[in-house]
Amino acid sequence: MRRVAVALALCVLIASNLWGSEVPAAQEKHPSVALVVAGKVNKAGVEAVQLHLSRRLFVVVHVEKVKIAAGISADQAISQIKATMKAGDLCAVCLGGDGCPWPRLSLVEEKQVAMIGVSALKPPAGEKLDHTWMRRVRKESVRAVCLMLGLKDCAFPRCALLNTVNDTQLDDKGDTPCPPCYKSLQKIMKERGLKPIYR
Repeated sequence: MRRVAVALALCVLIASNLWGSEVPAAQEKHPSVALVVAGKVNKAGVEAVQLHLSRRLFVVVHVEKVKIAAGISADQAISQIKATMKAGDLCAVCLGGDGCPWPRLSLVEEKQVAMIGVSALKPPAGEKLDHTWMRRVRKESVRAVCLMLGLKDCAFPRCALLNTVNDTQLDDKGDTPCPPCYKSLQKIMKERGLKPIYR
């Protein structure tokens, strides 16, 4: 009986040393993104975008707030957004609410900042405002993060990386990358030594 216990203890010790050569869970680098809110944006909508990015792109998303004064230059606004990023963040996606006259999506790739004009995505009065509006914001947020990570625009009409030119195309495209774009995203993360968080 004693021999069995000793043999079992040795097996456990050897196995723990073998598995210990891998990177411990505490040292794994998970991809993270800063979701920055500037101006007045619906809180439930921000939470929906945060959840969507984390579930669709397998990244950690932390929400930050920034107050961007009216009349400041684009460079000053970008500097304020960039200042909210934490060490290790892949990029920052800023949702500009009322008072931020930004276009639908502006990318400043060298600064790793994307700015989404939430008001520019608002559908005309009479449509299902919240549902359509926030779906558009989610789609453009996914596209922004993927482009910041090095993916290119996709021609597949249901892919979130489709570069749309009108509301109809934006409403018709999907809110996740297509399978080839997902594969490219996983490859980029692997090359950077990042471990996606699968939920």
